[in-house]
Amino acid sequence: MLCPRLVDPLVAGLLEGRRMSLRVVTVMTNSKGSVIAAIGWDGDRGEWRINIYGAHGFSTEQAALDFWHANFDHETGRFIGRRWQTES
Repeated sequence: MLCPRLVDPLVAGLLEGRRMSLRVVTVMTNSKGSVIAAIGWDGDRGEWRINIYGAHGFSTEQAALDFWHANFDHETGRFIGRRWQTES
């Protein structure tokens, strides 16, 4: 089951080793409690981002969360692309 946890650290490319300035707001964990992704605010770009998805950002945190729920495997964090639109 997906278990978002609220946190507020400033990170640089959490999980993927990518360099991005992201203020993490929600951490996504799988049923075993492993961290698989994070959603946060990228102040440099002025948009909400999913740290393991680099294709585009989102105008709201909810849009990023909705995209996560529709397009990522909640156990592995892998992109499964059920929905190809950018925002709802």
